[in-house]
Amino acid sequence: MGGATRKKWWKLTTEEVAGKTLGIVGLGTVGRELALKAKSLGLNVIATKRTVATQPEFVDKLGGPEYLPLLLTQSDFVVLCLASIPSTENIIGETELRAMKKTAYLINLTGGNAISERLLVQALREHWIAGAALDAFERQPLPEDSELWSLPNVIISPRIGGIPAQKWPSLLPIFIDNLKRFSSGEPLRNVVDKELGY
Repeated sequence: MGGATRKKWWKLTTEEVAGKTLGIVGLGTVGRELALKAKSLGLNVIATKRTVATQPEFVDKLGGPEYLPLLLTQSDFVVLCLASIPSTENIIGETELRAMKKTAYLINLTGGNAISERLLVQALREHWIAGAALDAFERQPLPEDSELWSLPNVIISPRIGGIPAQKWPSLLPIFIDNLKRFSSGEPLRNVVDKELGY
């Protein structure tokens, strides 16, 4: 809509989420917070994680990467919460999109390379899935020529999923703690594994 104001009252039909199944692909820090909140809203929560250690009590089923095909067939909402690293590129392809329910929604919070834009447009146009909410794109910012802008079953947000209004109050204490740890020779918190990429 390019910023234009339509001033039109549209009646929307809402959908009850309690009792639906949320599939989280990547139960890391963001995925765990999402799972906790989704469970409190009455959703069944299933998830994948690269390495499965313990299953949180607010997750109904947790599996490794091999669980992805089953997660896709069971979920009403599939949320991608993966690190943007080479191993997650094109993790959702045609096989995965066609495995999803035709009534399911894809929500992408992962870097844009998790799914190709061309393929996603095709899936949405041909109604392989009901719709998508997208906060990450193959091309960022999403250019005006993208077909995603014109699809009625797409919600687009400008890469705001991970940017709180006040980020420093939550980040500064971690930095200060790590500075103290570094000064005293203690192990640091939130260290990036350079081999995994996150």
